[in-house]
Amino acid sequence: MPPRDPEALARAVAELLADPRLREACGEAGRRRVLSRFGWARVAAATEAAYLGVLAARPALARVTGTTRVV
Repeated sequence: MPPRDPEALARAVAELLADPRLREACGEAGRRRVLSRFGWARVAAATEAAYLGVLAARPALARVTGTTRVV
């Protein structure tokens, strides 16, 4: 659907309202997309990477501030 096209959006909504199978298919596709991008495994991996990045920066922090304590 083209961005900033209210007529196209209205047509798409009307099509979804008229077709239960299309609604079901779009809902399932959306669910799969969200789970693939924001599932627990992905969120946990991103969180772990963030913590490891902070821990890896501690030696550099000590050189700059004289302490490894993060304030």
